[in-house]
Amino acid sequence: MDIDRMKQLLLLAMHIFVVVSAVLVLGQFSPWLWNRRCMVCFIAVNAHRTFERRGAHFQLSNAFLTSIMAEDSFHYVIYGVIFYGEQPSSVSIFVPAIYSFFKMLLGAAKLYPSVEPRIGNFIKGKAGEKQADGTVTTTRSDQAFQFVARMEIGLFLLMWSRAVMSIGMRSLMAAFMYSQFTMLRYTSVRNPRPRNAWSGMRGFVTNLGASRYCPQVLARGINWGLDKIDQTLATVQAQAQAYAQRQANQAQPPEQ
Repeated sequence: MDIDRMKQLLLLAMHIFVVVSAVLVLGQFSPWLWNRRCMVCFIAVNAHRTFERRGAHFQLSNAFLTSIMAEDSFHYVIYGVIFYGEQPSSVSIFVPAIYSFFKMLLGAAKLYPSVEPRIGNFIKGKAGEKQADGTVTTTRSDQAFQFVARMEIGLFLLMWSRAVMSIGMRSLMAAFMYSQFTMLRYTSVRNPRPRNAWSGMRGFVTNLGASRYCPQVLARGINWGLDKIDQTLATVQAQAQAYAQRQANQAQPPEQ
């Protein structure tokens, strides 16, 4: 057995472990213990993915750090670090569970070609079919990852709500770190799902504030908070786009 196949088997086993650990957390079997084991394994697989993509170009520079922070896998390393010491919840555990479930299927299809057609059909689902409302269905993996993106935005609101109500230093620190994670997800170059999820969540919260049942003070607070978040995200996204443009310009060959 070659080294590459052994590495793929190890990654497949780690993804399976994350899924099993998440199920045990949801089943309330020593949730604190299995939540930590799940997050440690989740951190490991994403750290390996980050190293695969950027490790060969390691250097102590701001440009390298910026390129690392643009990687989705590095975002999930931060996610695992945040929730390693947090109270286990069904919401936070779904993110690594769904992510690892589909990575597990893709890894199994790559290692065992005999099951690849079945796995491919399962992941594809009814993709490409036109619905009655005119929309075209996407793959099951796209739907699942879009659901994960919505959960990540929901966690942002939940963590800040808990931090405000508890007024504890640990809760405030976790909420602040998760805010940084959310900003990194929003500025992801290759993944537009977090931006789509935030747009949907913003529309829901805006409609909630505009409701006649919502007190005026709360409505003003909602609008003020959304404006501040939009300004911050716009600034961060502009910086990310400027960096991506610089990288693209550097990759282009010089004119003769």
